[in-house]
Amino acid sequence: MSSSRREKFDLVTVGRMRGHGCHDVLIYCESLWCRHSALMNVDALPDATAVRSLCARMVCTRCDQTGRRTRTEKYERGESR
Repeated sequence: MSSSRREKFDLVTVGRMRGHGCHDVLIYCESLWCRHSALMNVDALPDATAVRSLCARMVCTRCDQTGRRTRTEKYERGESR
């Protein structure tokens, strides 16, 4: 049986996200009792910023835990979540 290979993907950067029309990142707390989430606009960040590098810097505004998860979200202007 052959060993499974992991597919390698290019680093997702803020510039690459914007190139696909995505300007927001969904940040959510992984604490089982909190599960708070927030949408953050990344237009002010440099293009070379890696999306994964944002996780370690995030602090939940509800429970003060650090190291949140991020997910890119694409919303049309004026569209509600």
